[in-house]
Amino acid sequence: VLTQENKKIPRTLSRGFRESKGEFLTWTSADNVMDRDFLEKMVGDLKSTPETGMIYANMRLIDAKGKKLRNHGWFEYPIGSSNVIFPDNAYELNIYANNTIGAAFMYRAAAKEILGCYSSYKHTLEDYDYWMRMNEVFEIIHAKSAEPLYLYRFHDGSLTARDRELKITENRPKLMSFDKER
Repeated sequence: VLTQENKKIPRTLSRGFRESKGEFLTWTSADNVMDRDFLEKMVGDLKSTPETGMIYANMRLIDAKGKKLRNHGWFEYPIGSSNVIFPDNAYELNIYANNTIGAAFMYRAAAKEILGCYSSYKHTLEDYDYWMRMNEVFEIIHAKSAEPLYLYRFHDGSLTARDRELKITENRPKLMSFDKER
């Protein structure tokens, strides 16, 4: 267990990366829930594809009380299910400012050694920026399981709920432009 004062997400995640010793890396927020088979399935898929740097899986959206959040419009299939069924590949991740990865993901530690840490200058876009860098260098695959392996909690205090205020979606096109120059 590591403790520190609040240094915002990018710097905190980077510290976790530096301190990690495992072969595979992932993280979750305290208000989200990994399926009990999440780690086993994600590790199994990564082990079966050694050329892959990262894997992502489908999710289900829930509200503050844990009830399914239906008709949300974010890759929901079937409509009204609360499921977030992502595209089978991440080919468009660096082209269109649309999050096709989500919160259910895992990295190979070797990829971290090449890419380094999250950018401390990209608060609220740190994950998307990291995935774009990953997508430029490594293969990113969708998990073999079509079922959601993760519950993503949407509530008033979440960063996602504060999207408009924090300009998360609004700033993604700027990240695309930056990536072209990078």
